[in-house]
Amino acid sequence: MFETLKNAWKLPDLKRRICFTLMIIVIFRFGAALPVPFLDASVMQGFGDGNLLGFLNMLTGGAFQNATLFALSISPYITASIVVQLLAVAIPALEQMAKEGAEGRKRLNKISRYVTIGLALIQSFGYYQLLNRRGAVVDGGNAFGNFLLATTIILMFTAGSMICVWLGEQIDEKGIGNGISIILFVSIVARFPNSIIRQINNKGEYVRGWLNFADKDKYRASAGHMIIYNNDRCYLFTGMTSVGGDDSAIGFIMVDMVTKESIVYQMPGATEMAAQGSAEGKVQHLGYDATFPLILNVEGQPTYFMALKDQSRLIKQYAFVSVANYSIVGTGETIPLALRDYQQGLKNSGIAGVAPPASEQAVVTGTVERIASEVSGGDTVYKMILAEHPDKIFTVPALVSDELALTREGDRVKIEYTEGDGIISQATVFDNLAYTQK
Repeated sequence: MFETLKNAWKLPDLKRRICFTLMIIVIFRFGAALPVPFLDASVMQGFGDGNLLGFLNMLTGGAFQNATLFALSISPYITASIVVQLLAVAIPALEQMAKEGAEGRKRLNKISRYVTIGLALIQSFGYYQLLNRRGAVVDGGNAFGNFLLATTIILMFTAGSMICVWLGEQIDEKGIGNGISIILFVSIVARFPNSIIRQINNKGEYVRGWLNFADKDKYRASAGHMIIYNNDRCYLFTGMTSVGGDDSAIGFIMVDMVTKESIVYQMPGATEMAAQGSAEGKVQHLGYDATFPLILNVEGQPTYFMALKDQSRLIKQYAFVSVANYSIVGTGETIPLALRDYQQGLKNSGIAGVAPPASEQAVVTGTVERIASEVSGGDTVYKMILAEHPDKIFTVPALVSDELALTREGDRVKIEYTEGDGIISQATVFDNLAYTQK
């Protein structure tokens, strides 16, 4: 398959069509995430799971549940096409058009688009009523204001549906063809991870059958998930949280996105949300937000790893949090520093740490010629120059060693560090040879 795609990429016209199709898909997914004004889509979360509305939500790629611009997607067009094809059998004029070849099909398609507009208006009105009954529509203040809000929302849903049809036609004309089918396929694929999550939740709900009133052994998938790739396979990875008073994590599950084969890791501990809260708590003075964590094996300990972002959504620090004990948190401006902080936390908790491989570190021993400290991002960092290495400036976070605060010019020290691009080298281990306390 990959060889076929590689050969197709060598053809300029086909390459252009593929790129155009991919661009249309990106635009479609953007519209599926674009919110409609005057709506609070949060009240629709979870609505329709497992019934006809859930099926419609799948066909729209989740846009229906989120009440976005493409909430109706191409469903009115599909219905209109079926209606026109059925009428072509019953109405002689339409039947004659169908027999006129390409020109007749073009006229039928034009009729289908007009029918699509009518059906889209009807579905948009019905969807608006559903949203209004569930309290998702903001108050317009008076009858006229509510009328304007309703008109705006209905017209936006209708316009969104017609834009989806237009995008499909653009794929037909300038892309690889089968535009409506591609739009539908992309919508279904976009909901595939959610369908797996729903199956995990169903299995956890009925793990002990229907009559499990005590919720024994019940579990549900974590609030977040991620897609990972391993050995040319695509997996959905998420945690499993117990249903009950403690709401603790009982393990993790990895599901093959193709075969749906699952691998379950029994691993009780903190949930992803608890780990995120613990990491954010350690840097609460900075106001950073934690991303959804990835689980790693750090020195034999199941560990959450996540990035910490500022209000501009830029990564500022990294964090490691123990699954078994989410009070053990390591943070740092770089991954090695965060890991070192986490390893120190494990050591302080009585869990033996393992030093990084010596091959990854350089080691120097020398005399401190100059040393000073500064506060960076709320953390104290020491900078020093060794007499034997005047061309390097070693930066050592205070958390690396308690001996840093006692170090003075003239002391003999041993430093393990990571080579930097310039004169700055980041130290990961510091030992003042004048102090032998253990």
